[in-house]
Amino acid sequence: MIPVILSGGQGTRLWPISRSNFPKQFIPFRGETLFARTLNRVAKYGRPWVITNHALVDLTRNDDSLSQIDRIVGEPTPKNTAPAIATACHLLRGRINEVIGVFPADHLVEDETRFHKSMQAAVHAAQSGHVATLGVVPTYAATGYGYIQTDGTGEVRKATRFCEKPDEKTAEEFLKSGNYFWNAGIFVFRIGAMIELFEKHMSEMWTEISHLKEDLSNLSDVFSKIKSDSIDYGVMEKLSDIRCVPLDAGWSDVGSWDEILKLKLTEDRNLSIQSHNCNGVSEAHKTFAFIGVDNISVIESEEATLIFNSGESQRVKEVYEKIKNDEKMVKNQRVEFRPWGSFEILRDEPYFKSKVIRVLPGKKISYQSHEKRSENWVIVKGSAKVTLNDKEITLQVGESIFVPAKSKHRIENTGSGVLEFIEVQTGTYFGEDDITRYQDDFGRA
Repeated sequence: MIPVILSGGQGTRLWPISRSNFPKQFIPFRGETLFARTLNRVAKYGRPWVITNHALVDLTRNDDSLSQIDRIVGEPTPKNTAPAIATACHLLRGRINEVIGVFPADHLVEDETRFHKSMQAAVHAAQSGHVATLGVVPTYAATGYGYIQTDGTGEVRKATRFCEKPDEKTAEEFLKSGNYFWNAGIFVFRIGAMIELFEKHMSEMWTEISHLKEDLSNLSDVFSKIKSDSIDYGVMEKLSDIRCVPLDAGWSDVGSWDEILKLKLTEDRNLSIQSHNCNGVSEAHKTFAFIGVDNISVIESEEATLIFNSGESQRVKEVYEKIKNDEKMVKNQRVEFRPWGSFEILRDEPYFKSKVIRVLPGKKISYQSHEKRSENWVIVKGSAKVTLNDKEITLQVGESIFVPAKSKHRIENTGSGVLEFIEVQTGTYFGEDDITRYQDDFGRA
């Protein structure tokens, strides 16, 4: 099976820690991101493909610590799940008899043994010619999920209807019936079978997708001609022979801060005095003290703090509507990702700028120079090879080097772990556009 991970998102539901350039699948919970968990979970079936937003490609590479990903496709604009899945099917059209498994990047599965057992049944159904989906066994009358109605009993059932998010009364009826499952967005099918379904039910979209070149050089042009559409609406709701495999494995879409706090995914640094059900989450790992208050949750990032009554975190979307045009509020301003690693801004003043820079194993920044700033580098983790005006220097932890303005320079990670160094810039201008590249491993020179 070829795993295809759909990794989009706008970073709205877990604001202020999630942002447009740092959606929830990349937030570390219990020391590991949801994306890394998904990657590790499905990599046992084969090297995964990832369909994501072009702005998240570097972040995606950075979170693939074991280099498990086969290919990353960065969509120029989000078009929902149908075009994403169609793109994967088109690029894999030479392997039409193989099975694809489609997985959201940002879901949590606590019992992976049960998950893999359900997946085995779904793969078998797909190999028999069916489109299969995993339906999560509901644990309460949820109104925030779509449902799948099924017929029959056993490990594999016939899916008779895809249902929109219900009201409370309908959700209660679904729960009591025992024949309705949450739609987790996990689908399994033969590539050739799905291509035929796209040709039949979404012919206009498929015609455009089929024009994609192997190197995706015309991806922007093709995506500009197609409409946004979900695979559920475009294909699944029109089929009568889908198979649904019940999934009872501690699944969650981790869709709100209330859900995260309920699952205890964050570290507990809180102090409570005559207080009940109070929670604090800090990006900087701060401790929160609550005195004489109940049912209060506080979520703090570097730029903003969210405070809400427990049980009302879904209303963060109302906050987001008020700030969506303020880039400082919707985009992470401190951390940026590059093909070679990332950097985090520590201080940004008119007279200096400091960063912690992380370079992945075997990677190096471009051979470059800056006109308006000098840099001091201090190695704090790992080992490095610095090239300064064509002269090579080896640096270890605690050692430093001064990089004058206008000098050509590069740093390379020569160790097996992540290289970290502190950079202090001085000069008259610290913008990222003050750069001239002479050589680059990523085609940016």
